Amino acid sequence: MSESRAGRIAVVLGGTQGIGKEIVKTLAANGTTVYLSGRTQDSANAAVEEIGQGTIGLAVDLAMPRPLPTLFRACRRSTI
Repeated sequence: MSESRAGRIAVVLGGTQGIGKEIVKTLAANGTTVYLSGRTQDSANAAVEEIGQGTIGLAVDLAMPRPLPTLFRACRRSTI
């Protein structure tokens, strides 16, 4: 992905490890603001610290009932 994604927003579920983290890195490097989710806030914070600017970490357990409304409410409340 070489084109600029400045001004765009993405949500990456499972963005704290593996392929999810690599997707977050690529999007953020191209200017996208990326909300990444992890099972715990500690894991989300660690990924944000590693990846850097343009990322926001949120704790969302996808095993919970109705996790996506919880995630999107958290996105609305968060800012970089």
